[in-house]
Amino acid sequence: MKIDEQTRRNGPPIHSISSVPIPSFSKFTLSNGLPVYYIREGSQELVKLDVVFKGGRHNERAKSLNKIFSSTIKEGTINDNSESLSEFFDTYGASYNSRSSLDYTTFTLLSLTKYFPLLVQKFSEIILEPAFEEEEISKSIDNHCRKLELNNSKNEIIAYRQLTEKLFGVDAVYGYNSSKESYRNVNKTLLFDYHKNMIEEQECYLFLCGQYDEKVEKAINDSLGQWDYKGTGLIDYKKTITKKNQHYRFSSEQEHQSSIRIGRAFGNRKDEAYAQMSFLNNVLGGFFGSRLMKNLRENKGLTYNIFSSLDTMLFEGYYYINTDISPKYLDETIKEIYYEMNELRRHDISKEELEMNRNYLLGNLLSAVDGPFQSIRIVKSAILNGETEEDLKNTIDVFMKIDAKELKRTAEKFLDPADFIEVIIG
Repeated sequence: MKIDEQTRRNGPPIHSISSVPIPSFSKFTLSNGLPVYYIREGSQELVKLDVVFKGGRHNERAKSLNKIFSSTIKEGTINDNSESLSEFFDTYGASYNSRSSLDYTTFTLLSLTKYFPLLVQKFSEIILEPAFEEEEISKSIDNHCRKLELNNSKNEIIAYRQLTEKLFGVDAVYGYNSSKESYRNVNKTLLFDYHKNMIEEQECYLFLCGQYDEKVEKAINDSLGQWDYKGTGLIDYKKTITKKNQHYRFSSEQEHQSSIRIGRAFGNRKDEAYAQMSFLNNVLGGFFGSRLMKNLRENKGLTYNIFSSLDTMLFEGYYYINTDISPKYLDETIKEIYYEMNELRRHDISKEELEMNRNYLLGNLLSAVDGPFQSIRIVKSAILNGETEEDLKNTIDVFMKIDAKELKRTAEKFLDPADFIEVIIG
């Protein structure tokens, strides 16, 4: 491509983003009824498979059970111990993992396409035929207890734990915090009971992407399509009554740092204001050019980093502002946070600021659909949250068209300081 002198001096022209494509995906069904959502493309012969069970904490009979479950189930099957499993997958340059979240348990296999049919059989044994050896359970519990002890020495983590506890409740699925006691109460019987519930009752989805042929789909059906899947997916969830306008302060041994979390409850991704609130979050504290960053970091030097985040789960969500500062700047920092929130409630933002945020968000969306491994994440998130293609188009449409007036109305509704709670550590 020939570059003229003007482009060389001034850089390439900047064009507004006119459209963001919705990832194109397909679906097939295994013999036992399990749905597989897939994107069959890519420049390299790699395959990634995610097996996701919808349950997470909702199906626990004891606190912290799902965490110990996800870290222990991958450490051995009725045929292989932890060491032999690791050696087997390492031999073929593949990786496997299991992880837990509040709403889901996810198993992931990533391998070269030519080895996938061989590997997925062993991978399915991890999911369907775990051993839960006492030694591995004990090791997992000890690791989690050590990590918890380390985390409880960090103000920023304590603040996050306290915020969710105060918002949702000490015994709620989205509110309780794991403890050494809750970890040590997990045992082999509880783990097998949870596994039985996961296999027999929890709703399951498969997400497949990469460059592959029919052998891969057949291998998945031969290994994961033969167990008696029912997948009722029934979760008995009762929405919590969240607190507002309350202030909590806790002492800390870290006398040179205070951690601030200011948050409020929000709905999930199906909330009618989700897209608008996502845009507003970006303006207030969602990226390096946000108002909070410009005010508190660049102009006043009160903090090195400050951001806001809109976190949504399957049934509920929350919005919060997060920063760590010197204690001597505590009052001024909180004052400036509320100042920026109220400015968005009182005044329309400028056209320049609106367009900057619009371009940033649309650019992120374009990056998120660049290639099959990125695109399948969008598909997975939408499917698991009950979103349709129309919902995704609506979010993009809001980002494309939202104006200053609509943004101000959103701020008036969701940035009222009286709806927030404060948690300060240190």
